[in-house]
Amino acid sequence: MSDRSAPIIATLQDSTLQTARLRQVLKWLAVICFVAAPFDVITGLLVSSPPFLIVGVISVGVGAMALLSMRVASQGHLAAAALITASSMFVATLALVVTFPSLLVTLVIVPLLIVALLLSYVPSRMIMIMSLVAVPVSAVVFLIASLLPPLFPAPPQATTIGLSVIGLAVVNTLTLLLLWQFSARMMATLAQAREINQALEQSRADLEGQVARQTADLRGALADVQARAETQARLLDENSKQRNVIREMSVPVLPVSANAIVIPLIGALDTDRLRLIQEQALRSIEQSGVRYLLLDITGVSVVDTQVAMGLIGVVQAARLLGTAVILVGVRPEVAQTVVSLGMDLSSVPTRQSLRDGIAYTIRNEQLLAH
Repeated sequence: MSDRSAPIIATLQDSTLQTARLRQVLKWLAVICFVAAPFDVITGLLVSSPPFLIVGVISVGVGAMALLSMRVASQGHLAAAALITASSMFVATLALVVTFPSLLVTLVIVPLLIVALLLSYVPSRMIMIMSLVAVPVSAVVFLIASLLPPLFPAPPQATTIGLSVIGLAVVNTLTLLLLWQFSARMMATLAQAREINQALEQSRADLEGQVARQTADLRGALADVQARAETQARLLDENSKQRNVIREMSVPVLPVSANAIVIPLIGALDTDRLRLIQEQALRSIEQSGVRYLLLDITGVSVVDTQVAMGLIGVVQAARLLGTAVILVGVRPEVAQTVVSLGMDLSSVPTRQSLRDGIAYTIRNEQLLAH
């Protein structure tokens, strides 16, 4: 059942229940009238009293109008059925007070009871109209009983008492119908409130379950995100370590003798690599205490001003630590580039190959030993 169809179904159910209640009220009213009519007619014939015959006719008329109202209510026209019933009861009340003025006490409240009985079945505007009509009807009933002379001779006292008892029974019946109606509506309202409360409890339970599931899903997602974040942090740390290893491996430091180390340079030299070369060179010199550092630039493809200045910076920094720097692997095109750039490398010893550089350091060591 969809949420949109639920209000429509509830409205139809309420309308059906209203129709059933009104039909029940009209059914009881018809039963009362059709039971009272034979009694009034028989009594009128036995005592030769025309008023009783008139009351019997009135009872039959009201009963017939009640049956007509039941049929109209069955077709879904509750307001029309209620209006027909109220109109017939107003007319019957006026006819009864004209016939039996002694029933004033009973008849004066009948219009108001009828309006109260039919409140649930008519719109608010019609309720106001019916109330405005019921009050004048009650006033007219009082005036007729008080001011107009009776049309028929006063019946015997026993008959008057019997009619009063019957009138009170009718009023009590209408009052009981009114109480039954309010009781039925109250019970229906309570049942509807229970159903709504149960639906709300079920909705709350479903909502709590849904919130619990979503909370569990969020916790799982958060744990997954945390695990991924930890994995990513670990990978980044490993990547950083690997990058440092690769950087160090891109500038390897190789010992060639007790007093000499060689740093072979391969590929393009940018600012970062030049700074790394200087750091590696100074660190290795500090750790090993060698007197010679051979910078092998055989694998360097391009030597420009930036590269030359970086190499000169390595030479100067190494000299400050007491280490001589020999530049080896200078190819002819590199030499031409250095000359064309106007760079002065006369203070830096150079050798054509790494073997020549190593031999140079060995000779120097032998000379120092002698």
